[in-house]
Amino acid sequence: LNGTTFSGISSVTGGDQIDTFTIQDGGQLDGAVGIDGSTGANSIVSVGNATWLVTGLNAGTITTTAGPTKFANIQTLTGGAGDDSFTLSGGTLDGAIAGGTGTNTLTADNVANAWVINGTDAGTVTGVTGGFSGIANLVGGTDTDSFILSGGTLSGSIDGGITGINTLTADNVANTWNITGADTGTVTGITGTFSNIANLTGGNNDDAFVVGASGSVSGLIDGGAQVTADTLNYSAVTGTVTAKIDTNFTGIEMVTG
Repeated sequence: LNGTTFSGISSVTGGDQIDTFTIQDGGQLDGAVGIDGSTGANSIVSVGNATWLVTGLNAGTITTTAGPTKFANIQTLTGGAGDDSFTLSGGTLDGAIAGGTGTNTLTADNVANAWVINGTDAGTVTGVTGGFSGIANLVGGTDTDSFILSGGTLSGSIDGGITGINTLTADNVANTWNITGADTGTVTGITGTFSNIANLTGGNNDDAFVVGASGSVSGLIDGGAQVTADTLNYSAVTGTVTAKIDTNFTGIEMVTG
């Protein structure tokens, strides 16, 4: 506490100003509410690997190797050098989520979510007023998720969630889409893969969609606007390919069978 060591304390409460609570990897407060920020714009910082669960307004649980600590009146969550997993589960934050320097994951709530990636591993999502940063991997909920690359990139992957009709919109650059599995593939701006994405939408530059031998899209491929032409290539697919305009694809100037 302000540099003072304490022990035998099961809960702490902040004052009426800005409070920052730091939890070491082996730290835990086992009170009914281990950390209560009280008033002010407060934050928790995790030093090691941590699992964060947001279950109420600025409230939830952080779990370290020592066990869970419940928190309330905490607007901003900050990870450390370890790998952090943040999940919205019926809760929201008035502040932000900062993943820290590890390989971090953010899972949205089971509502219709709008994701905008507008920086390196950074952006906005439904339920987090101040947005997120330092998050490599994004995971949708059980409802419909819309992911838009808007000047940003991801060093990890996007998983739309196992249910819901999800959409991924690429940035306004020349994009190459490789569809390698069922609603799965890669695209410019995402180092890893995307999965559980039914609808693929290009930006306002040229988009090249390449369907691999095992690739398929359950929704719509929309080329978007273009500079020269948006293309769709099925040449790696063996057997008969049936692709209908406005049902399977739209906004495509050139199709290769």
